[in-house]
Amino acid sequence: MRPYPMLVGAAFVALPVHAQDISVSKEAYSTPERPYSPYVNDHYPQNVYFGDTHLHTAWSADAGMAGATLGPDEAYRVSRGEVIESQAGGPFKLLRPLDFVVVADHAENIGLSDYLLRGDPLVLQSDAGRRWAQMMKEGNGYNAFIEWVDGNGRAEDQIDNPDMMSSVWERVVENA
Repeated sequence: MRPYPMLVGAAFVALPVHAQDISVSKEAYSTPERPYSPYVNDHYPQNVYFGDTHLHTAWSADAGMAGATLGPDEAYRVSRGEVIESQAGGPFKLLRPLDFVVVADHAENIGLSDYLLRGDPLVLQSDAGRRWAQMMKEGNGYNAFIEWVDGNGRAEDQIDNPDMMSSVWERVVENA
């Protein structure tokens, strides 16, 4: 292999990199007398919004069965700046309210962990619901979650309670 073609190739690769190091100082350019944009001299964002775009609550099986106890109602309330009772039992308030929040609980068996935690009769109608509620009561929510995940490959829903699903959906719409 000849070194000459390699040197030429290296030079072509290095030129664009070197060209990016060139910058123009502020003194080298001037602003037109009549600026195109009224914001030319503003060096800060005009509209900054703070929020959460993917918040899971206890209504998602992954969060709720792993120990989260706060649901969408608390998520919306704390996002608005209200004081809520934290999962640890004390008062909690954000330093400033959020401008937006997206409660993004999973659709698969949404609300299941809340129903299990409360021992709701709708979820206790199934063998799986009774077993998982007992596991959560005993502090084995994570194991209940793993069992739930392993069962998701089945063709049928292990809870399969349309009344529970419609009840949860009504609460989701009401909270939103």
